[in-house]
Amino acid sequence: MNFLAVMGGEKLRKIFALDGKTQRGNKRGGQEPNHIVSAVDESGFCFSQQLVDGKSNEITAIPKLLEDINIKGHIVTTDAMGCQKDIADKIVKKKADYVL
Repeated sequence: MNFLAVMGGEKLRKIFALDGKTQRGNKRGGQEPNHIVSAVDESGFCFSQQLVDGKSNEITAIPKLLEDINIKGHIVTTDAMGCQKDIADKIVKKKADYVL
């Protein structure tokens, strides 16, 4: 799938997709597997990752992730887990648009 915002054939802005995944094969003994939120662009390049705290979820990791990348003028997408007022406010404060 090509995540590319276009108008009249010209590329307008990058699209950053935020998504969380549980890493397979890293559970050891009593340790839980790592859960990571990533910011990936339209070409599949991962710009940043944030480890989700074991006692938390993506809702607290996404704002930390957004601090690491320059999203100004671009579009940020996320799934239902990221549909939070605080996350949308952070995206707007960093002068980006969002699709939740």
